[in-house]
Amino acid sequence: MPILPVAYQRFAFSRAPALLASTCVTALLLGAPAQAGQTVVNMTVQTVNNPAGNNTTSIVINGSKVTGAVTNAGTITPGVLIVNTAVALAIDNSNVGGGITNSGTINANVKNTINTVGIGIVSQVSNVIAGGISNSGAINVSNAPGVESGISFFGGMVSGGISNSNSITTSGARSAFGIIGNSLVAGGVSNSGTITLSGATTLAIGIKLTATASGGRGIISGGVVNSGTLTLSGAATVAGIAVNSSSVTDTGVKSTNAITVSATKTGVGIALNNSAVTGGVSNSGVITVTGTAANAAGIVANLSSVTSNGIVNTSTGTITVAGGVTGVGIVVTGSSVSGGILNAGAIKTTGGLTAFGIETVGGTVTGGITNSGTITLSGAKTQAVGIDINIDTQVGVPSTVSGGVTNTGTITVSGAGQAAGIAVNAGLISDTGITNKGTITVSASNNAAGIGLNAATVAGGVLNAGAIAVSSSGSGNA
Repeated sequence: MPILPVAYQRFAFSRAPALLASTCVTALLLGAPAQAGQTVVNMTVQTVNNPAGNNTTSIVINGSKVTGAVTNAGTITPGVLIVNTAVALAIDNSNVGGGITNSGTINANVKNTINTVGIGIVSQVSNVIAGGISNSGAINVSNAPGVESGISFFGGMVSGGISNSNSITTSGARSAFGIIGNSLVAGGVSNSGTITLSGATTLAIGIKLTATASGGRGIISGGVVNSGTLTLSGAATVAGIAVNSSSVTDTGVKSTNAITVSATKTGVGIALNNSAVTGGVSNSGVITVTGTAANAAGIVANLSSVTSNGIVNTSTGTITVAGGVTGVGIVVTGSSVSGGILNAGAIKTTGGLTAFGIETVGGTVTGGITNSGTITLSGAKTQAVGIDINIDTQVGVPSTVSGGVTNTGTITVSGAGQAAGIAVNAGLISDTGITNKGTITVSASNNAAGIGLNAATVAGGVLNAGAIAVSSSGSGNA
């Protein structure tokens, strides 16, 4: 019984504007009032420090060299207004030798502004930050109808990584980001604290890496890691981690703790779009995604390449999604994945029109697709497939999987009009073919299949050495 192809909407995220990217801070600060805080312009200084117990309105460093560190252990509020953008701690066209550290409190909340930033690296080419950027305090961003960002790094180079080990929060705005940037970063980007974004209307992303203003790739060596908590809600499009037109090397992209996403339209836990990731993509924590009016996905690779270690939901990983239209645990569209796709944990979808546990839509997977955990799909109205190898209907390119498709775990699919445990539609499976050594249970109101092939080429055959139970409650086939 063939499983009909689904017209699948690619998951993608638009580039955010490079806040203040073309603005000369020096010109804007001329004549600034004394209460603008600490301002270092065209100078060489050893350190810039706001000590514990001290309050200042802002720290701005422009055209300068700081041989040591820039630190805030006190309170910075509300920030300084620079062309409709409020920035609490701003670095423009400057070198910092000892890193930027916030262990105090930053409240960026200037009223009557468009955009607001807690810590901002604002020029496109000239900044060099040695020692990294770290937040072990609190960054709170609010009052901006446009864009709110906790840490924003655009242009130049950051060595020593970018990290949040305490809290970043935003509230309101059109678009909100916990950490966003496009620079060359050595040392990776990490969150071991909490990033909470609420109330944005259009876009909310916990950690976003994006292209430069000239279209070049941001390059992150040292990986992107979430070992803390990302909680994002309210916007039309929401993602925990989004890598867009960027390269991530070394340890890849990982989440080991919690990502919770609630979107009014499309929500994604981890999203790659037009990017290259070396070191794989993995989840060993909990990813929970709701996309009320459109799509929800745990992990997405769109028009991207993933090399070394593939895409993995580990034995401790849980992906739970609920999409108004489509819900999918792991989806690869028009991408190449080396190292295979593995679910050793739990993938669960509920509701929606269509649902998939693991899906490839065009592209190439080397290393096979394996489920050794559990895939549970329930409540989809039209179609549900545990492992789906499908054609990219937008460009007419089928999926190619070398290394076979294997189930040694449990796949349970129920409730849809058409349902299958494993389905191959106009795809090519090479090497070891399709093997079931686990349990596949499928129930549908129309057509149901344990393993379904449609215009497919399978080298190595189809083997069932486990248990397959199929039932149809309607007039279709089982």
